[in-house]
Amino acid sequence: MTTPSNESNRLLLVEDSDDTRLLLAVALGHDGWTVDEAADGFAALELLRHHHYDVLLTDYDLPGKTGAVMIREAIGESLLDETRVVVVTAHPEPVGIEDLEVIRKPLDLTQFLKQMRGRHPAGEMAGPAAAAPVLELVLYVSAHSLASARAEQAVRSLISEDRSDVHLTICDLSLHPDAGDEDNIVFTPTLVKREPPPRAWILGDLSRSETLDDLLRTFGTATGASARL
Repeated sequence: MTTPSNESNRLLLVEDSDDTRLLLAVALGHDGWTVDEAADGFAALELLRHHHYDVLLTDYDLPGKTGAVMIREAIGESLLDETRVVVVTAHPEPVGIEDLEVIRKPLDLTQFLKQMRGRHPAGEMAGPAAAAPVLELVLYVSAHSLASARAEQAVRSLISEDRSDVHLTICDLSLHPDAGDEDNIVFTPTLVKREPPPRAWILGDLSRSETLDDLLRTFGTATGASARL
């Protein structure tokens, strides 16, 4: 039996990848949802037994039992009577979710948030924010390094100057040798994703646009202002 909650826009996020779950929780929280998290179907069922949620957002591939099995068990316990269920999956042929709402991976974060706003019970978000969180990147380079020059060119080619949801800083360690201490930089070039957490580092051949494009696509392929230290 679920316990009613006074909180609006309440969502249960079920995702076994810690990084993905944190990213989605931060983005949904910025977008006005009250988010509870579970790493598997067992934890999700326990939360559903004690709380009411407007939306259950679950990955399909979960450890121990699939999202479909978890949903079926929750329905059997009458835990989802007034809850909208959304399944996220990259599985080519998922079983048991034919009658459920499905969002396909890989996710474009901006589009994903728009889709989730449409799933609020009132039809639109009542939360304070409607924009995806800003993506903060720092590229550490060294002057007179060919690899650094290539990395800077590649990053700048993907991040234009007229966008607002990515902030890029280029930091030249040959001019500011202590500037990399905050991010524990050992090698250049290194690209650091500071926000939203968790912090992440990309080392090596940053001239490969596919790597950078995948990172930006995860955050909605957003680009924005740049500065140089």
